[in-house]
Amino acid sequence: MTIATTPGIDAAEAGLDDPLTPHAWGERLARALPGSLLISVDTRGHTAYGQGHACVDAPVLGFLVSAVQPMSTPVCP
Repeated sequence: MTIATTPGIDAAEAGLDDPLTPHAWGERLARALPGSLLISVDTRGHTAYGQGHACVDAPVLGFLVSAVQPMSTPVCP
């Protein structure tokens, strides 16, 4: 699970089939952080950011660079 934090904004990324950190943990983290966003990706790997998943990389990079959250909670293929 990857977490990016700026004042008042939190984002978590979780793989749907991550063998090390179950997706349910990402869901729980997102619920525990007010105003947070969960990006779900259909992968078995432990991380998705920076692995060529444009559906993950674009919103995470936009968030890290400009503190702009996507308008919806993405579920990436």
